[in-house]
Amino acid sequence: MSARDNDIKAPDGYLLGGLRSVRRDGTLLLGRAYWQAPVDWAGERVWVHNRDAYSDFHHIDAAPPGQHIYEAHLKGTALVLASAGRPDAATLHRVLRARKAGPTQ
Repeated sequence: MSARDNDIKAPDGYLLGGLRSVRRDGTLLLGRAYWQAPVDWAGERVWVHNRDAYSDFHHIDAAPPGQHIYEAHLKGTALVLASAGRPDAATLHRVLRARKAGPTQ
């Protein structure tokens, strides 16, 4: 099952959230941006959701491991995650295009 099978999208296709893996450093990737989750969530898959639909993703909500994001909202256990301060992830297309172009002068 791919991450896309668990994406939460608006009717027009805008990505609102989904199930994401937490990396060893406690970050997770959503919408080409890295978000800082609690480090003890490392290795877990957690549900996340954009706080403000159609915004510029300033903060996201995350459910604790084992809870769905909607359940976490109802129980009040969802955490607000801020940007991890890392550069945005490059899409594969951008990486391949940069490699093909060669070193910059």
